[in-house]
Amino acid sequence: MGSRSWQGLERGTGLGRGDGAAWSAHGHVRPCPAGDLTGVEATIDVASWHASDREAATTFFRTSTRDLHEAGHRAGATQITLASIIGIAVPFRPSVQPQRFHWYLGVVGDDIWGRLADQFADDAYASVKGYVRTYVMHQQLLEHLPPPPAPVLDVGGGAGHQSFPLAQAGYDVTLLDPSSAMLDKARQRLQRLPAEVQRRVTLLPADGENADDAVNGQRFAAVLCHGVLGYQEQPGPLVNQLCRCAAAGGVVSIMTGNAKTTAVRPALERRWADALAAFDARTGIGVLGVPSRADTVEELSELIRSRGVEPLCWYGVWLFVDWLEFSGAELDPSDAQQVAATAAVELEASRRDPYRQLSRVFHLVGRRGSS
Repeated sequence: MGSRSWQGLERGTGLGRGDGAAWSAHGHVRPCPAGDLTGVEATIDVASWHASDREAATTFFRTSTRDLHEAGHRAGATQITLASIIGIAVPFRPSVQPQRFHWYLGVVGDDIWGRLADQFADDAYASVKGYVRTYVMHQQLLEHLPPPPAPVLDVGGGAGHQSFPLAQAGYDVTLLDPSSAMLDKARQRLQRLPAEVQRRVTLLPADGENADDAVNGQRFAAVLCHGVLGYQEQPGPLVNQLCRCAAAGGVVSIMTGNAKTTAVRPALERRWADALAAFDARTGIGVLGVPSRADTVEELSELIRSRGVEPLCWYGVWLFVDWLEFSGAELDPSDAQQVAATAAVELEASRRDPYRQLSRVFHLVGRRGSS
């Protein structure tokens, strides 16, 4: 981390500036000199106090982010943290809490998932919804995978919650993830498994968009990518790698956000203005506080088909536990009998219309052609 910090602030019509910063109050940014960023950790914090400022503040943040990103790389900055809070407060009514429209955190040259590793790997998967996700998708995968010990590649596999059960079932698993913190979590979990299972797992530090190079051209009987595609600005490059890494006749399994249900979460949280806007939105802030985007089954099916993978079927992943969680219901993960019953219901719902269509995420399975 650098020995100096560099910060620029815009709040409503006010303007703050740090050394080397130059901002205007109307969303225009003078490019930051690269020399001011050498060895620096830099932060942008953008907020607006009125709804009419939302678009301008968002434009301001995107422009300043791009300029700072480019200048930081030229300067060799070790870490640049980018943060934005864009909201609305009702004028002259101080008792009314501001409504948060938009929150963003991005890090250049840093492991953003490292900051979320505990929350994601420990908390999320320890919940009833986490168990449902793992169980439901495991059962769905077993309907399509060849018998073990077929090789499986888990791209963006995190701490191994989805692929380690496959290793326990006898599959040879390669887990690829760019986050050192997530891979550390995976190693910790792997050490708790029997030695013969550990021998069937390989952990690789690499980005999914470079998966083919990372595995040295190896081809797999199944390629998994669950909960990763939505964090890519465009799905094409990652999908291309997933399809390329699948062997002839191999399975490609992708789980991602459902663009047809983006209004569900804000509606369940009674954020009605956000829910209304979400009907036509593809992007937003996910439950982990990270910007994400959603896809449709039709679009993703066509994308993998264009890469030589024929879509076989698609599923929902969770439905009822999702609705219960966002509506504030408490679900007890220690009640094994209740959790098992919940998972059985969710598995059945994931296969049937209209239930699968209402899931906030979907699981698409395809098979690569034999040639």
